[in-house]
Amino acid sequence: MIVRIAFRLVAGWLGGLATLAAAQTFSVNAITASTPNFQIVAAAGSGGQTVFRMNPSTAAVTKISGNGSVVSGAPTRATITIRCSGAACNGATATVTIQATGSPTARVGAVTGFDLVNGTGTVVTESTSAGVLTATVSGWTSSNQNRTVLLAMDIPVNDDTVSTATTGTSQYLVTVTPGGGTGTGTATITVRRQISVTKTADLGFGAVRRPNTGTGTVTISQSTGARTAGGTNPPTLLNGLTVGRATFNIAGTPSVAVAINTTPASSLSLTSGANSITTTLVRSATTGTLSAGGALTVGVGGVLTVPATAPSGDYTGAFTVTVNYN
Repeated sequence: MIVRIAFRLVAGWLGGLATLAAAQTFSVNAITASTPNFQIVAAAGSGGQTVFRMNPSTAAVTKISGNGSVVSGAPTRATITIRCSGAACNGATATVTIQATGSPTARVGAVTGFDLVNGTGTVVTESTSAGVLTATVSGWTSSNQNRTVLLAMDIPVNDDTVSTATTGTSQYLVTVTPGGGTGTGTATITVRRQISVTKTADLGFGAVRRPNTGTGTVTISQSTGARTAGGTNPPTLLNGLTVGRATFNIAGTPSVAVAINTTPASSLSLTSGANSITTTLVRSATTGTLSAGGALTVGVGGVLTVPATAPSGDYTGAFTVTVNYN
């Protein structure tokens, strides 16, 4: 009889422990709106998707595949706030799963490559299977307490042949257990069209006769293409060869600012065999804004230095115009 009573007391005590161990519930208290925010990228003009990856520790965005590029901005990770309620929150561990959900908008695809790092909570373990991230998180010391984790991921962006939309979103679902609390977040990205630069005319100084002494210059206006002679001893301008500025047509996202550069930046050597003379390149603009139709024309002129000692010949050189979104 005594043994039977003792057994019942022990059984009841063990049952009480089991109840305490399960006496906590986790919920997704908040997910910062429109995050992760990948900021501004440029899609590929053609050739398929470009996949961009956000670093979970720094939020820096890099391209991991495709022909697009990272443009600018200050990317932000998602902050997921998880709340523990109940008598057994001290030392409790939550299981967090994250997966793509919903329908992506515009030119982006479903997010993938999820990665969690510590916020005020601690990511203990993390694994991925079939695109679903499963992690365990700890850090709660009392009931009704919030802990955070930071989320980064990959996002694919379709090329300009699929869409030229300038924004895109893709959703993900966060689930925490025990408790089964859920929350939906939205990754956002701003997309520019691939910039194209098309040469429509070369820079031509035409034919000139060198000065008898000293040095003179030949200038091609970067704005109009007009040719003038100058300097201490101006060269003689002759007819017979093409004269004018170089022109380049730029196409991209409408009403967006761009930066225009040349390589070399300024001084360009023109050669004729083993001989050379120097020209200074001048752009019609170093920055500009694409029109409502997404177009802009830039001109490149220059100042050619012609010394009296320059050997006769046909002098040529090459330069490159590069345009990037600001």
